[in-house]
Amino acid sequence: MNKIKFITKKVMFTGISIAFFLIPLIGTANNESAYNEVNEHDLKARIENLASEVDLRYTDEVHAIIDTYIKRYRKGSERLLGLSEQFFPLYEAEFSKQGIPDELKYLSIVESGLKPTAISSSGAVGLWQFMKGTGQLYGLRINSSVDERKDPIKSTQAASQYLKDLHDQFGDWTLALAAYNCGPGNVRKAIRRSQANEYWDMKGYLPRETRRYIPKYVAVSYVMNYSDVHELYPIYENEQNALATVVIYDYTSFKDISHFTGLSMSKIAEYNPSYKKWFIPKSSNGYYLTLPQEDLFQYLAQKGGFENLLEVGNHNSEIRDTYFLWGAIKKKAISTSKLPSLNNLHRVQLEDKDSRKIPIRIGMVITPVAPIENSKFKTYQIKPQESLLDVARSHNIKLSRLISMNQIDPSQPVPPGTIIRLE
Repeated sequence: MNKIKFITKKVMFTGISIAFFLIPLIGTANNESAYNEVNEHDLKARIENLASEVDLRYTDEVHAIIDTYIKRYRKGSERLLGLSEQFFPLYEAEFSKQGIPDELKYLSIVESGLKPTAISSSGAVGLWQFMKGTGQLYGLRINSSVDERKDPIKSTQAASQYLKDLHDQFGDWTLALAAYNCGPGNVRKAIRRSQANEYWDMKGYLPRETRRYIPKYVAVSYVMNYSDVHELYPIYENEQNALATVVIYDYTSFKDISHFTGLSMSKIAEYNPSYKKWFIPKSSNGYYLTLPQEDLFQYLAQKGGFENLLEVGNHNSEIRDTYFLWGAIKKKAISTSKLPSLNNLHRVQLEDKDSRKIPIRIGMVITPVAPIENSKFKTYQIKPQESLLDVARSHNIKLSRLISMNQIDPSQPVPPGTIIRLE
């Protein structure tokens, strides 16, 4: 019997093959006379009007990049607008938890062109272009079978924490973005050499790529906010499916999923780009499986039983009430026929074997763990959405000591509900 746990946050995405980074989004160059021109005065005024905690400024370079988006690569810009509707709700939800400005979602366009499988010439991977070492440092599993840098949920969680840490270091979101590109060491070096604390004053002391990085971000922010002014409209190249996500603990092949759902293995791979060999490895921490909602429930129902089903809920951009089933649901406890209908998931309240009803806010993933009794050590239970770094900071403990005391593998995320030793 497979062990499965529901996750509530997910966006609609597909493995669309588009070029990435800022300019190479391929589009059809049409007659420029058909496009809205933008003069320097209007462009300056519009950029200044954008509400942002990043220091957005007009420069000739910014103007040139915007011209590229609204003239030469219009189709590419419109594809980005379509993809943004799929990924931005996920980014916004995660950023809200970390206290990150909403507008930093545009950074993913600069990084990857919103392509989960993007790989740079330097080896950075995914929507947020993590290098292997940094990805592992922030809890992404990368091995011969899995690369979670390509997982939209996991990589966004890691990027949110990384951006937060960079802001904590520099106290400025523009410098945090610069450090995301070239590393905090290069930004600190530029601060020392320039004796300045603002990006635009120290820009000349940063690596060449980073000097162009923030202007790219400014241009993307402009295009995303003023697309209608330039008659740019979203293009949706693939079907927009409402997706659902569960955590799978047992070995599961794409062939098996295909057998029960009728989806091709290549289509399953599009929804789950982090798996290199078309199977989900066995793991005590679990891995995500994402499918169109109806296909996922069909798969679960035909597998004939569930364990550790913790959450039932819709996956869309709205925040709705949802309910958790605490403990194990086995075939004898509840049959698949009692699963909620797809149209009423958000209104369902299930009961566990002790008839206790436990309402929990959407987005939380709860893992029941028995408390450590009569321990001579001070202990702490990891909360939902809380990282080891959060725990280390709140208890004034070095992260390295926390990892050492608890013999934690830094490359593996610690599940919510885990009890760790503090001293």
